[in-house]
Amino acid sequence: MTMNHNVLIIAALSFAALNARAADCSVSTTGIAFGARPAAVSKTWDSVGHLTVTCSGRLGDQARYRVDLIRGGELDAVAGSSSFPFSMYLDPSRLRRWGDGTGGTQSLRDTMMLTTPITSRTYPIYARAFPARATRIGSYQAAPLVVLAEE
Repeated sequence: MTMNHNVLIIAALSFAALNARAADCSVSTTGIAFGARPAAVSKTWDSVGHLTVTCSGRLGDQARYRVDLIRGGELDAVAGSSSFPFSMYLDPSRLRRWGDGTGGTQSLRDTMMLTTPITSRTYPIYARAFPARATRIGSYQAAPLVVLAEE
């Protein structure tokens, strides 16, 4: 028996402009779908989602920002009383665990120069579900908190 597990990433924003020339930025994410997954998994299960930072302002404005995943990057996809663990990573080899900079995790850090009044940059975010006990059929979701802050 297989199950379809869709993991929805919900973003909450926090961004403060510290000077008049700073761009105003926001973040959005796409869901991560693990697809059809057997009831019991004996190997890791990988998927990819995307995170987009969009900044607005004047041409030449610069935004230095950090995007943190709260809770140190360890997440559970949940449906009722059933769940399975997964982590999120900044690299395709899944060595740089995304988090808030604690417990061995790393923040996504970057600088964006506005080349148009509204400029966006999209980053792949890699997910890995770990070998897990049997799970029930259901729609599995997670709602990690993502924070965007100026550096």
